[in-house]
Amino acid sequence: MTEETKSYNALNLACHGEYFKVKSFLDRSGSWAKAWQIAEKELNPKINPEKEFEGLRKLNIDLVLKDDINYPPLLKELAWPPFGLYVKGDITIAKQPGVAIVGTRKATDQGLKISEQLASELSQKLIIVSGLALGIDEAAHWGAVNARGKTIAVIACGLERIYPVQNKKLAEKILKSGGAIISEYPLDTITFPNHFLERNRIISGLSLGTVVVEAPQKSGALVTANFALEQNRDVFAVPGPIYHQNSDGVNNLLKMGACVVTEANDILNCLNLPENFIEEKNAQLPLLDNEEQKKIFVSIKSSSTAITIDKISEITKLTPQAVNQSLSMLIINNLVKESGGRYYI
Repeated sequence: MTEETKSYNALNLACHGEYFKVKSFLDRSGSWAKAWQIAEKELNPKINPEKEFEGLRKLNIDLVLKDDINYPPLLKELAWPPFGLYVKGDITIAKQPGVAIVGTRKATDQGLKISEQLASELSQKLIIVSGLALGIDEAAHWGAVNARGKTIAVIACGLERIYPVQNKKLAEKILKSGGAIISEYPLDTITFPNHFLERNRIISGLSLGTVVVEAPQKSGALVTANFALEQNRDVFAVPGPIYHQNSDGVNNLLKMGACVVTEANDILNCLNLPENFIEEKNAQLPLLDNEEQKKIFVSIKSSSTAITIDKISEITKLTPQAVNQSLSMLIINNLVKESGGRYYI
């Protein structure tokens, strides 16, 4: 990892994950290394960047900055995109088309069933994004996991803890299924009410559209829907009984023009995705001998420029020796080309 990454982590810790406080130091300096130098003098935070970064490594947490190749491209379109994302799992799935499914924590049995069913069906074509909260969120994650789909959970605290603790098992399942758990907050950050609101912009920001399943008038899910509208993304709502408080928010969304959802195809048709887009995407990948070669090929293919072995190693988490060995086979099979120590497709 670069000095910039370590400096950003130290600065984020010193600022307790406060976005605009971090931004103020960046605006005064132009780089994370210089921003950290200013903050270290002014805040005197007693933080060792090397030690703190090593703490991330020990917990298998990656830190992806906004200019990193693996940073989700949709997030860059936000008015205030996260400067960095702390990640457990596979962040590269965030480059695939995704849809957010959100709603109230105090969901009805019917709402939980709808959320799980929609996620189960949609996860065969899309990445499911939600907030790991109780209720509608967890039902959406379980729907994706149980259908062998992939899902991203965006949480409002440091990644060394899972909130709520009741969903620790779910978090483990998400990772084992090839999904990811992400946060913009550094380690040792506890949850505050404003964190949930801030993370909602990431949930909608990672997604082509946001589906709201059961939400009373003051539900955080409506904040997510509003962020989606601001981000020029689609908003979907599942209609509910007019006399139930959990229907107040979604029915109002429908009055304002949200797309009506009674089945998964309503979402797929509105997003206008090709019926076979996943098959087409996979067809572009050649048959490779092993997972290491696949990771390396995808990392090079995803790059906008030719990249070095060290960069491939950083992206794939493989040793330079393993990368070099697999690259030799990819070059022999004419799948990868090399020029001046850099590799491209």
